[in-house]
Amino acid sequence: MNPEQKYSAGGITATVWANTKDGKTFHNVSFDKRYKDKEGNWKSTNSLNVTDLPKAIMVLGKAFEYAALKSPNTNQESSPEVHQSVTNTSASGLTRMPLVA
Repeated sequence: MNPEQKYSAGGITATVWANTKDGKTFHNVSFDKRYKDKEGNWKSTNSLNVTDLPKAIMVLGKAFEYAALKSPNTNQESSPEVHQSVTNTSASGLTRMPLVA
């Protein structure tokens, strides 16, 4: 299986894969961080430092955008388990607010 699309920022990569089942195409996203170990060998992990988070957010957002636009059946009706939300910081603490699709 070949990747359909890749998004990278530094060593952070999100890869979009297309899969077909029963004549319907759906997309999955894999994610990893590449780094060199002490011996200079390239390694891969899905564990991130706090400083990696902005890059991860960016590449995963791009992967989501690509997959959502490519898959006509990517919506709340076909994926009821997916819920989007944002976190709003206020003086009293954190509040999760659902987004309307």
